[in-house]
Amino acid sequence: MKKSIVLILIITLSACSSTNTKKIQKPECLTPDYKGFRIEWGYIDNKNNFTTGYSLNEDMLLQMFIQNSNETKYDTICYVEPQQLCNALKLYMLETFKIPVVYESGEQLTFIRLFKPAVDYRSNAIWSKHNTFASTGYRNVFDSLMTLVKIPEK
Repeated sequence: MKKSIVLILIITLSACSSTNTKKIQKPECLTPDYKGFRIEWGYIDNKNNFTTGYSLNEDMLLQMFIQNSNETKYDTICYVEPQQLCNALKLYMLETFKIPVVYESGEQLTFIRLFKPAVDYRSNAIWSKHNTFASTGYRNVFDSLMTLVKIPEK
């Protein structure tokens, strides 16, 4: 398990669907309630007590993170295009209108979180390997978010 996580991290550090390395003007879809927002997605390993994932914020900065009980470390990947950010947020919000909360338990979990501190909003979708009705839409959103982090072609 640890070898596969290290491999994912190495691939991710050199991967991004966008080659942007500098800030881009904020898109119009970021209304004032999105000030300071971030959307995170990734994997929770409850057995080994750590989380790995990606974070995308209002500056369109895509980062990879590793979190254990003591600390969280972030590594910058790139800046995404404004339309990519808007599409990701739209897909997630549409899914939360259908099914506001998904919380499943297990040793290995997948998650998407949205934080909007300007309006004190926090949304979580956490699911296990079992394909339940409630998690189906969130799995699709997760797959879409993962397209922002693309394995480079050789």
